[in-house]
Amino acid sequence: MKVQRARKSRGALREGVQYDDAAAERKRSELAAAVHQILTKRLAITDEVTAQALVNHFILITPPEAAPEAAPGHVELNLARLVSSISEGKLAFIGATAPWTMMFGGLVVWEQLWLDHPLDAGEVEATVLWSLWKTRDQRDMVGKSTVITAVNTELMLHRRSALSPTQIEHALVKLRHLKCIETARSAVNSFWLRECVQFQYS
Repeated sequence: MKVQRARKSRGALREGVQYDDAAAERKRSELAAAVHQILTKRLAITDEVTAQALVNHFILITPPEAAPEAAPGHVELNLARLVSSISEGKLAFIGATAPWTMMFGGLVVWEQLWLDHPLDAGEVEATVLWSLWKTRDQRDMVGKSTVITAVNTELMLHRRSALSPTQIEHALVKLRHLKCIETARSAVNSFWLRECVQFQYS
């Protein structure tokens, strides 16, 4: 299955096109089962309701076109949607005491569903990524010099211990390998945050 790294979401369906909604529902069920397995293994979260909630708030599923066109459908892992849902209180894991716990759930699904070689991202990477999303500008960028302050300010808000510069740098390296962030093309002193990745199904 070939992954397409997207900069922005695909958006709404095209008008006047017939879609195979049954195929999309089958894919949703398949993904819910996969997410449940991932959360059970990585976060020890075993209930199916949580897995389904993460699918609903993180994964967008576009149905394939019906015959005769039969263009494939798309699965989109959307970090912007995930962050909004967490911030608005629409997504919360039972027992979670910090917002980056849900980000951690999304991050492990992100790496398991589309990376050939998952990197075992942890809570530190999720904390750093959450902090970057909370402090990004309108271009989805964060100045590299502001990252340490942004992360430890977020930790302080939740009465957690600060991370060292070395811990944060190691997390940033892993997030770059995960393709969640990259050096901005228009500003080398900033990180650009990737909104989503997409892959096809039929």
